[in-house]
Amino acid sequence: IDMIGRSKAPGDTNPRNARLTATDEIYLIGPKIVSSDIDRMARTVNSGYLNLKLNDHHDRLEEPERIFSRSDHFSYIQKGVPAIFLFSGAHEDYHQLTDHVDRIDFDKLERITKYICALVVNFSNSSSRPKIDGPVRSMPGFSGGLN
Repeated sequence: IDMIGRSKAPGDTNPRNARLTATDEIYLIGPKIVSSDIDRMARTVNSGYLNLKLNDHHDRLEEPERIFSRSDHFSYIQKGVPAIFLFSGAHEDYHQLTDHVDRIDFDKLERITKYICALVVNFSNSSSRPKIDGPVRSMPGFSGGLN
């Protein structure tokens, strides 16, 4: 998880906030690239619990910003450890002194945290580990040794 507490304000036209998610939305990055098991579980848990908008814009290898391969979770995936990445999107205060706590959408942060907890519980109670079966298997540097 990274930067999960920001929301795009209604009417915000700042181009630096163009990819910031709405109050009921989160980017789900990795499932379509990594594992159909993770994708299925993420969507099932969401539909049975909070019904967030799961945005998959970044969940593709050819995505120009390369969010998937630039993220901290990528080193786990290269080693064959299934992972999922949740992200609210870049914003105007990213890595700026203006990135203050008063800009956090705490209601969204709470909903996303509850969703993450529900995912953890469901994965923990699953009878098998999610398999890596997505296109990431063909990426250079992927060892996949743990599946």
